[in-house]
Amino acid sequence: MACCIVLLTAAHAACLVARFGFEHDELLGLVPLLDLNGEMNLPTLYASASLALCACLAAACAEARRQRRASCVPAWWALSLALAFMAFDEYVGLHERLSRPLRAALGLDGLLHNAWVLPYGVAALLATLAAIPFLRRLPASTRRGFLAAGSVFVVGALGVEMLSGPVREAAGDVTSLPFALLATLEELCEMLGVLLCARTLARHLVEHEGGGVLRLGGAGSARDGAGHASDGRDDATDGARSASDEAAPATPARRAARRMTRWRGPAPR
Repeated sequence: MACCIVLLTAAHAACLVARFGFEHDELLGLVPLLDLNGEMNLPTLYASASLALCACLAAACAEARRQRRASCVPAWWALSLALAFMAFDEYVGLHERLSRPLRAALGLDGLLHNAWVLPYGVAALLATLAAIPFLRRLPASTRRGFLAAGSVFVVGALGVEMLSGPVREAAGDVTSLPFALLATLEELCEMLGVLLCARTLARHLVEHEGGGVLRLGGAGSARDGAGHASDGRDDATDGARSASDEAAPATPARRAARRMTRWRGPAPR
């Protein structure tokens, strides 16, 4: 993921040079394809996929805790659902679509020119307050990782977004170089925040929830062992039955039955 962030940032920087240095707004479609502030393009696909990965890791933690009948299972599922919604929102640009109607309805400008930051900021604050008991019960390393990831992400998604509002408003909603640089910083903070979140979730899953995952393998091994033991008992039963048949008097009926069960070719004359 870190390599992807470096490559996408480098490609975006090259696109900024092409756009503002040489006035190539398209460049065979590469500029809109690699624009970090664009929608439905390669950086958007990466951002959405990385958030979806975090949602899957949180779901794996929830499932591992459910199997061990541990606490905080609903909180882990809520985290997974929140990350899944963020992945969907990132890909379709739902938050961007809210800005214009909210700005027109509430008469917002300046720092709230990108009006979506208002409802999303309130939602982020309420979610943080609701998550305090959950964060307190986490291991210290996981708690620090989540706090660092959330701080970096919110600084970019809300803080830098609010700073870019007056810049964009002054330019008449036309992409200018100062706005493009602020948008680059915003997207970079978001990608780094998601990277920290993914690493924190992966480390927590391995170090603290491994018992639940390993139990799957242990249960499978136990079932396999039980199956092998059952097969061994069946073989022993068949062997005992065969020995009993061998020890029984060789009547014509028994000889015929023995030929039926042990036939490997033409019957001896």
